[in-house]
Amino acid sequence: MMPNTQSLKSALVLFAAGLVVATCLTGVWTWGRLTTGLETLAQTRRSLLLWQDAYSSLKDV
Repeated sequence: MMPNTQSLKSALVLFAAGLVVATCLTGVWTWGRLTTGLETLAQTRRSLLLWQDAYSSLKDV
C-alpha cells in the first residue's frame, strides 16, 4: 500500500519547521550565554584595574 504523498509532505514540513525553531532557540541561548560571559569578563577586568590603581597609589606613597 502506497503512503499518502500529502501526509509525507506535511510531515516533512513539520520536521523542517521543528529544525528551524530548534536552531533559532539554540542561537538565542548561545548568544545570551556569550553576552553574559563577556559582561562577566568586563566586570572582572574593571575590578582588576581598580585593584591595580589602588596598589600603584599605595606603592607610590
